[in-house]
Amino acid sequence: MVAVGAVVLGTGASLLGCFAVNFLPVASFTRSPSSGQAPLEVRFDATLSADADGTIARYDWTFGDGGEASGPETTHVYESPGLYEAVLVVVDNRGASASQARMVDVADPHGGPPVGPEIGKKAPPFTLPDLDGNEVSLLDFRGEVVLLDFWASSCAPCRTTLPWLEKLRAQYAAQGLVLLGVCLDSDVEGARAFLEASGCQMLALWGSLAAAEGVRTLYGVDAIPRTFLIDRQGVVRYLDHPIRLRERDIEPWL
Repeated sequence: MVAVGAVVLGTGASLLGCFAVNFLPVASFTRSPSSGQAPLEVRFDATLSADADGTIARYDWTFGDGGEASGPETTHVYESPGLYEAVLVVVDNRGASASQARMVDVADPHGGPPVGPEIGKKAPPFTLPDLDGNEVSLLDFRGEVVLLDFWASSCAPCRTTLPWLEKLRAQYAAQGLVLLGVCLDSDVEGARAFLEASGCQMLALWGSLAAAEGVRTLYGVDAIPRTFLIDRQGVVRYLDHPIRLRERDIEPWL
């Protein structure tokens, strides 16, 4: 006996045929440049947005300073210094929507934020050798987004969280994310062995325990692991235990 309203499926039939499935579109955009001095003209390009089972019917932009626009490509001029959230909303031909947000950092041409390890300040510059003795400066990575992690191979929580940081590095490397680590091991070989065994492609910095401790003090780190996210302008945008770092903390700055 077949219940009223039931659907009887013949051989090879699919439940998908009984429902109108509309997959959500994917909102994706780039902005160039992502930072600079005011007034700053930024080009926004959403042509990478896609819809798996239809077409994108509308592209709506808000720029965080009251400005709005539409279309897959547009430009906007930020007249005043500030940190702005640009948001793209795409709507497909059946009314489903999706959004993506990215930050635009517009600097004051007559000055910038103070230097310090706190969120919103310029990350303190430093230079340390890598594990092969090559000098590396934080300033070498200006224009890229940096995950700066303080860790040690003898620290159990650090060993647990480094694979997560490596996953994020690999996920966003093509978009300009780099992973630096200030190693607080007493000798370099412990760090080297751990990184080789784990496959983590962190650029580890050491020089000596005293030198690494100096950078730890500069950044006010009193417990490890501790991770900082530094944007393309060198400004600290995140600091916390790396286990709490999420894609949403990184993507607006890429």
